[in-house]
Amino acid sequence: MNFWRKRERGLHLVTALDIIRANPNTCDFEVRFCGQVFRAHRAVLMASSDYFKSILARDTTEFKQGFVEVSAVINAAAFKKCLEYLYTGEITIDFNTVEGILRASRILIMKEIDEICFDFLKENLSLNKTLYVLSLATVYDSPSTVEDALKFVIRHYAEFIETDEFKASDIEVAIELLRSVLSHPTEVLWRGVVNWIEYDIAKRNGDLIRFLEEIKQFNLESTLVHIFPHPLVSKNREATKFIVTNVFFEHRANIWRYLDPINCFLAYNWTQDYNSDQRHADFLTVVLKYMKSYLNRIFENDQLVILKKEDFATILASKEASFFCETVRWKAIINWMKGDKSREADFDDLFPLLDLRNMSVNFLQDYIRPHPLIQRSQQHKELITDEMFLHTQRKTRVNSCLLFDNTTGHLHCHYPVGWQSSPPSKKLVTGTLLGGNGEGYILKFPKLYKIRPNGAIETKQSSPIVAVVKIALIHSGVIYVFHELGKHSTFDLSHCKWRMASHSFDIPEGTGVCSTEEGMLFLGGGDDGKFTKLYDPAKPYEVSRQIPPMQYGRSHATCAAVGTSVFLVRGQDHFEFSSGSRTDVQVYSFKANSWSILNESYLTFADNVVCCCGLDSAFLMVGYKTIAVGSMSRKRREGVLQLQEISAWEVSTIKDVPMLRHAQIAGWILHEM
Repeated sequence: MNFWRKRERGLHLVTALDIIRANPNTCDFEVRFCGQVFRAHRAVLMASSDYFKSILARDTTEFKQGFVEVSAVINAAAFKKCLEYLYTGEITIDFNTVEGILRASRILIMKEIDEICFDFLKENLSLNKTLYVLSLATVYDSPSTVEDALKFVIRHYAEFIETDEFKASDIEVAIELLRSVLSHPTEVLWRGVVNWIEYDIAKRNGDLIRFLEEIKQFNLESTLVHIFPHPLVSKNREATKFIVTNVFFEHRANIWRYLDPINCFLAYNWTQDYNSDQRHADFLTVVLKYMKSYLNRIFENDQLVILKKEDFATILASKEASFFCETVRWKAIINWMKGDKSREADFDDLFPLLDLRNMSVNFLQDYIRPHPLIQRSQQHKELITDEMFLHTQRKTRVNSCLLFDNTTGHLHCHYPVGWQSSPPSKKLVTGTLLGGNGEGYILKFPKLYKIRPNGAIETKQSSPIVAVVKIALIHSGVIYVFHELGKHSTFDLSHCKWRMASHSFDIPEGTGVCSTEEGMLFLGGGDDGKFTKLYDPAKPYEVSRQIPPMQYGRSHATCAAVGTSVFLVRGQDHFEFSSGSRTDVQVYSFKANSWSILNESYLTFADNVVCCCGLDSAFLMVGYKTIAVGSMSRKRREGVLQLQEISAWEVSTIKDVPMLRHAQIAGWILHEM
C-alpha cells in the first residue's frame, strides 16, 4: 500500500507542477527549438530524461544560462507531446506522429516514452503498416517489435503480398521476408516474388536471379510445378539456365515423379538448349521415359512438335508406348507433323510403327483412310483397305459386362455363358464401378479395388488424397477422380500411381460423364441442365471441340459412348425436378456434331432404366429386372462393315439377379467367339 500511496502522491505533485508551469515565472529552465520556447522545471526534466540529467546535473553551460538549444532533427510538436507526458502521464500517438515522438524520445533518452511508442506499433500491426513498423523497429533497435512484425507477416503472408506496401518495398526487404516464410506453400511464396517483380517489371526483372538463389532451396516438385512454367522464368534465358543447372540437373534421378503433360515439354527443351555434358544426356533419358509411359496424356499437346524425329520415333516404338491403343499413336503422329510441310516426308518412316490390327474398322474408315497423308500414297491406301477387309474375316468379338448393385454390394459378371454373381460385400456398397481397357474396378474413395476375370476382388493402392468425390471414370488407361472445388486426382493403371492434377476443372452438380475417343464428355447438370463440355486431359487449358447444348436439360443422368455416338439416359427433368425422371434417350453424334432423340418405340421400359453402358457395337440399358441391348446397324462400304445407328432392341430378363434399384454397369473384357 505504501508504494501506491507514494505513486499517487508523485502523480499529484507532477500534476500540480503542470498547473504551475502555466505561469512562466515559476519555471526554471527553457528548451528552445528554432524560435519556439518550451518552459519547464529542471527537476521534472532530469527525472524523466537521461539527456537532461547529463546537462543539468553538474555546472554546465546550459545549467548556468538556464536554457538549451535542441537540434532541429527533433520535431517541436513531438517534443511538446513528450513534455506534456512528463507532467500529465498522458500521451496521444498515431501513425502520423509516432516516428517524430520516437525520434525525440531516443535523442532525449526518455525510455518510458520509447516503450510506449513500441507498444503502440505492436498493438496496431496491419497489412498496410507492417513494413513501416518493421522499419522503425529496425532503425530504433527494438528486437521484440521486429519479432512481432515478422510473426504478423508469417501469419498473413498470403494477404500481405497483395498490398502496395509489399510491392513497393526494397529488394532486400522482400528477400528477407521470403526467407522468413519458407514454410508456406510454394505457390504463395512464388506469388509474392511475382507480385514484387511485376510491380515494376522494367526495373526489377534483372533481380529475379536474387530470388532464385533462395528458391533453389525449395523441393524439386515445388520448383518444377509452380515456378519454372511461369513466364518470368520460361521467357528469361538466364533464369531458365539457373534453375535447370542448379536444381533440375542436380536432381535428375528424381525429377521423373514430378513431370506432367505440360512441363515435360519444357524439360525436353532444356535438354536441347543446355546439352553439354553427361548430366544433360541422363536428363533427356528421364524425360523421354516419361513421354513413353504417358503418351496417352501428351499425344494431343501442341508442344509435341518440338520433339526431334529420332526422339519421337523412339517414343512411338517403345515398349511403354505399346500399352496404349493405336488411335493414340496415330493421333500423336498427325499432331507431331501438324503445321510443318517438311515433315510429310517423315510419315513413311513413322507409319509402319503403327499396328493397324489393333485399330477398329470405324477408326480406319473414318479417320485413317480419308487423311491426306494416306490418300497421297497408293501403297498406304491399299494397306488400309486390306486391313479393313481382314477385320471382317476375323472372329467376331463379343463384349462382356459388369453389373454392380449398390444396394447389396453384389457384383454380377456377364460371361458368354451367362451371369455369375459374387457374394455381397458391405465394404463395396456405395462404391463407383469403373470399366475400360479390358479391366474392371470399383472405387470407394480413397480405396480402389480391381475385379479379376473370375469375379474376385483385389485391393489396389489407396489414394493418399483426402477429398470428396463428385464423379469418376476410366479414360485412356487412367482413372480420373473429380473432387469438389475444381480439383481432380488420377490413378495411372500402368504404373499404379496416384497424383493430384496441378490444374483445376470444375464440374456442376448433377453432371454425367463418359469416355470417348475425343476425350471425356461431361453432360447434364448446371444451371439449366444442359451443361456440355469435352475435356481433353492432354490439353487441360484448351477447348478441343464445342459441344452444342442438349435439347432438353436433365440432371444426374447416365451416359455411354458407342463408336462416334453418345447416349444420355434417365436423369431428372431440370424444369420439373420434383415430378420424376425423364424417359427419353438423347443421342449426340460426333460426326454430325448434333443432338437427336432416340425413337421412343424401342423403349418399352425406359421409365425404369437404372444404368447404361456402351460395348463394341451395342448399347445396353439395365432396368429393375430387364436388360435391353440396342444393336448398331452395319452398312457395307468397300467391303467393310461400318456402325451406323441402333436398328433393333432386344429386351430380356436378367436371370439370377435380384431386382435392381441402384446399380451401375460397365463394359469389361472382350472375348473372341
